[in-house]
Amino acid sequence: MAESLIALNETAPARKVLRAFLDANPPQAQAAIANRLLQQLSVPASPPLASPRTNPIGPTETDLPELPLLKPQLPKWLPANVDEFEPPVEPSVACPLREVLDGAADHVREFMKSVDRITATEVLNHQVVNDWGFAIHEEKRSFNYLVSISEVRPGYLSVEEYRDGTRDLSVFPDSIATNGLPAAVLVFHPYYRDDYEMRCEGLGRWRGRRAWQIHFSQLPGKPSRLRGHRGSVGGPLTLIALKGRAWIEETTNQVVRIETDLQSPMPEIKLLAEHMDIEFGPITFHNQKENMWLPASADVYFDLRGRHIRRRNTFTNYLLFSVNEKQSISAPKETKGTEDAEPHATAPARPE
Repeated sequence: MAESLIALNETAPARKVLRAFLDANPPQAQAAIANRLLQQLSVPASPPLASPRTNPIGPTETDLPELPLLKPQLPKWLPANVDEFEPPVEPSVACPLREVLDGAADHVREFMKSVDRITATEVLNHQVVNDWGFAIHEEKRSFNYLVSISEVRPGYLSVEEYRDGTRDLSVFPDSIATNGLPAAVLVFHPYYRDDYEMRCEGLGRWRGRRAWQIHFSQLPGKPSRLRGHRGSVGGPLTLIALKGRAWIEETTNQVVRIETDLQSPMPEIKLLAEHMDIEFGPITFHNQKENMWLPASADVYFDLRGRHIRRRNTFTNYLLFSVNEKQSISAPKETKGTEDAEPHATAPARPE
């Protein structure tokens, strides 16, 4: 770029480019070339000759030595896989894994006992992006969101979601539904926890607070009971094996953030990648003694059917209907669904 600017007699921008290049600490040989170019630009230019026979504008072979080309580091559209990068943790801090997992499980079970229905305002920002993460199509939708989480019988958890009073999946952009975000914490429910290998990476940080980092991965031979994909309404369900990382607050054992990825690409359903990053926040409800931690935002990325899709969900205006107040809200009217692709199953299957 500096050579091109010099050829255009744009010496000031050329100096700026070369200084930025040197600030990036390039290899010694390349830095030497860039410094020589800067020195040449510092020499005052000779006054133009009066003769009409002047040399062609631009540098000659002897003016500018060849600068090795550097491969540009273009941004990736997909965040790093949980196994590509491990966030730093405090050294020499022992992790009480069983205590942390049991504490998280207690919070999840208490949540299941206390909640019948939760409503919120959900804002969905949907983007189709190119290989470098730039949006080529974007739209935003807002829903009156309702989620019902219940244990219909021992060992069977049901999660149902409604948007604007319907479970019709055509309300999603591009007819691709992403459901089940509040159910992500069920990874730590005793019904499902043994389906995963749990490993404590140490004591890390989340938004300035100390939190245990827990890596989890679906165990071989254990079918996924929390995530699935349907190519159309009523179509066969393909189970999706997960791996991920969770941050569990040190003092409260609350799950405050979860990241998940596919264990491996699934070309048979044209789902080559999926990354989900959910952050939870404390919500205070009337007549509740303690805060409940519910999804505050979720970033979902997936490569499905040849498209790169990025979604951001935000949840606000939460209202709680507890198991003692069932009569205060009626079930929404359900309408007929339309053909869709559903990366997330809404209802976990019964454990065996």
